[in-house]
Amino acid sequence: MNAKRRILLVVFSLVIVLSSAGTVFAAGDASTACVQQLINYYRFYQERAATDIGRICEDLVQTDTVHAAAWENIMDFWTQTNTRMDIRSDTLPDGLPEDNSLCIVVLGFQLMPTGSMRGELVGRLKVALEAAQKYPNAYLLCTGGGTARYNSDVTEAGQMAAWLIRKGVDSSRIIIENNSLSTVQNAQYSIALLRSDYPQVKSLAMVTSDYHLRRGSMCFYTQSVLDAYRSGGTLYEICGTAAYQTGQSSESVSSQASDVAAIAGISLSDLPQPSLSRLSYIAVEGQTLYEPGGQLSLMVTAVYDTGYRKAVTALCELSGFDLSRTGTQIITVKYTENNYRATAAFQIQVALPGQGTDAPQPTEIAEITAVAETMTAETEPEAKKAAATAPSAALALLTAAGVLALFTFFVRKLWLALIRRLK
Repeated sequence: MNAKRRILLVVFSLVIVLSSAGTVFAAGDASTACVQQLINYYRFYQERAATDIGRICEDLVQTDTVHAAAWENIMDFWTQTNTRMDIRSDTLPDGLPEDNSLCIVVLGFQLMPTGSMRGELVGRLKVALEAAQKYPNAYLLCTGGGTARYNSDVTEAGQMAAWLIRKGVDSSRIIIENNSLSTVQNAQYSIALLRSDYPQVKSLAMVTSDYHLRRGSMCFYTQSVLDAYRSGGTLYEICGTAAYQTGQSSESVSSQASDVAAIAGISLSDLPQPSLSRLSYIAVEGQTLYEPGGQLSLMVTAVYDTGYRKAVTALCELSGFDLSRTGTQIITVKYTENNYRATAAFQIQVALPGQGTDAPQPTEIAEITAVAETMTAETEPEAKKAAATAPSAALALLTAAGVLALFTFFVRKLWLALIRRLK
């Protein structure tokens, strides 16, 4: 075999290796894989995924401590956004910064084809005007690009700024970002503009429509955190919100997840619905001997089918004890999560100092460890859900296996043909 043929074989071999290993290289970034899982778990389960989100954050710590802190921050804010954010108020709360470290962000809305503003955008501006009057030293950032089909000379932000100025807002307070065409771009371009030109700004107040407030806030906060992680710059706190009331339902968590993923620069399109970790048992350990009136000292750890463990003492239901009464007592410990319950019994003794051979002495507290492992039974809703999703999961696995087998078959045939030809 001459040198040219050897080179061809080597090149072809490398192509085969790289093509078969491409997915491995793509998934080789452990940090990115963790972030994908975080977003995907929240997309499907929200607060029910708290255990798995905690587990994945711990995995992320092993690869990138700073990145892990950033995403723990993002996931905490995401939960707060969907559980505690007030989307019914059309007025910014009291107590926000009174100086120009505050920036009121007003999100745009698609213009009429001729370039005039729709009623909903004017509604947002009325809320923003009231906010500007309540906080007269704050900046107002208008964000939105050219969305008028037949008028390329106007932008959402430009029209918004002109309206605010006509209503008496000083133009020196207004920041215009007029290139963005989506909520993701609103966040990306606005945060970049603030970082480059307005270093005095430290916190943001969000103004948009009620149904859009959660998604908009989530985009801006995620962009802020990730920019701070990458560059070490300001992490803008979202310290208040106000909404123009339309009465429409909030946008879906799935749409929030898509935007968060876009800001993070990753895709969710090929990710299937993940399975929640299932509670297997609880381990209880703690002090077993007490003096009357003492303080109960127990620690409860939940253990899951994945092997993950977390402390759940504060989340448990405890019953069956009275530390003001002497004698042997049985404490019942119950922990419930996502329709699974683990129950354990833990024995303690309450006695006066010096009473009984096993009683605690005034100068020492006897401690032993007692572990109770009670397997939980699957509840009917979860069993039905597992049965319903099993066929689709199996089908997906078979499909993937079939594609891989077909790919391997054709690559092998091409390889053998090339070898025969070069011999």
